[in-house]
Amino acid sequence: MSEYPKTKTDKEVQYLLADGSRRARKLKLEPLTTAQRDALDVPNDGVIVFNSTTDRYEKRYNAAWEPLSSLMVWKDASESALSLTSKTTDVAYTDLDLTATTSANAKVAYVQLYLYVNTVSAGGMAVLAVRKNGTTPDNAPAILVSTTKGDAAGAVAVGCVWVGCDSGQVIEYLLDITGTINVDASIRVLAYME
Repeated sequence: MSEYPKTKTDKEVQYLLADGSRRARKLKLEPLTTAQRDALDVPNDGVIVFNSTTDRYEKRYNAAWEPLSSLMVWKDASESALSLTSKTTDVAYTDLDLTATTSANAKVAYVQLYLYVNTVSAGGMAVLAVRKNGTTPDNAPAILVSTTKGDAAGAVAVGCVWVGCDSGQVIEYLLDITGTINVDASIRVLAYME
């Protein structure tokens, strides 16, 4: 008798895959290009293919093809998404378009936040925060730099955070300045996830 008996029902297949005493067979999907995949007559959700054009497994869901898993893309070098110089006043939450530094499929970006104090008068504090466009979280990822009167310029704050992107790869940033300091602020994209 074969170690892999022929199964005829879904229940038998589920038992074969779940039973620890039996080895499940491997499933091999023939690679398809995007053009070959799109030519398939697939009216139902649940079909899985390996797309050799994108080098990814894809599933049919809601009458469309989408990746079966996320793809992490690390940048060879970070790319500037924002550079503000000599700021002394607040910038309320403002849209920041990441399409030039991510892809059209990016869902999340890994960004470096940077603050540098240029001058200090009576002291103060600066906060640089980011959030997904259109959201209002209580605790958005942020960095903070604080100075007091008599401090020398040159204080630095750096932090790296994940931030969700909307469908257009847009996030929002905020620069909150209190007191009398002058700061540079920047946001650089280090990676993104599709």
